[in-house]
Amino acid sequence: RYKTIVNETGIEESIKNVYDAVVTVKSYFNDQKIGSGSGFIYKQDDKGYILTNNHVIDNSNRYEVILSNGETVNAELLGKDEYSDIAVLAIDKDKVPKVATLGDNDLIEVGNTVFTVGSPMGEEYSGSVTRGIISSKERTVETDNIVTTVIQTDASINPGNSGGPLVNLAGEVI
Repeated sequence: RYKTIVNETGIEESIKNVYDAVVTVKSYFNDQKIGSGSGFIYKQDDKGYILTNNHVIDNSNRYEVILSNGETVNAELLGKDEYSDIAVLAIDKDKVPKVATLGDNDLIEVGNTVFTVGSPMGEEYSGSVTRGIISSKERTVETDNIVTTVIQTDASINPGNSGGPLVNLAGEVI
């Protein structure tokens, strides 16, 4: 008889590399909350810059982010693009707890372990982590007559995770 030994590979250190850079994004129109999702701080100089999805903030005129420590801060919309579904927000640089490191997508391989951090199902679940693998490096997806190439993963991603990072085992956003 052979005995199989299975070792669970811990990703705790990788999670620590990005966790505090992930935020919950809340969008409002005329002081009524109309949406929420996730985002991550990717740069800091005169401000802290947050990347999220356009559909998280679309049709809004006020934005807030909840930091990993639970503090809520106002955010400013710097730009958005509906076709690539990307938006950039900014917060006061003194409020930035951590900046995520961006990785190189050219280095990923099918089968690589990845994880997400975000706020699935709303802010009460902020900081949720799910793990999976890269299922495809270049999956073509068509929506509303727009064709784009995406990374496919089997990590659980739910409403509210939109805008949050997909992260490699080095703790880098890919």
